[in-house]
Amino acid sequence: MDGMNLADTIRPMQVCDFDGCIRAARAKYAGVYPRMHQELTYQVLAEMHGKPEFLLLAGRNVYFAAAAARSFMEPEITVGARWMFTVVPDVREFIGVIRAMERWGREIGAIKCGFGLITEKDFTAVAARLGYKVAERYYEKEI
Repeated sequence: MDGMNLADTIRPMQVCDFDGCIRAARAKYAGVYPRMHQELTYQVLAEMHGKPEFLLLAGRNVYFAAAAARSFMEPEITVGARWMFTVVPDVREFIGVIRAMERWGREIGAIKCGFGLITEKDFTAVAARLGYKVAERYYEKEI
């Protein structure tokens, strides 16, 4: 797996990618967040874009964001995937964005990388092959 060129389609997200990202997000979350607002989502992307604590990536079928932070649980810098929206779930692009997040994490001095259930496809087996272990899962319901 390491010998494959996995990041050939992955690049930094540009402003021109925002509309595609928002369409993919709205498609992914239509049943969960039916009130997702186009302009507010665009504003969030614009606020993240260009800030050093965020990594925004785009590919042929994927839009991805990660953030770097310190927390009460880990005082050193950690990097975590915030979200991933896919047009068509693609294992190669999934691995590409995770590896890009890891490279970025090493560049900024992070000690850990992680991600949650950020995609509609279950990549647990792929994550395990990449050296990740399951730390938590997130569930949500209307109240």
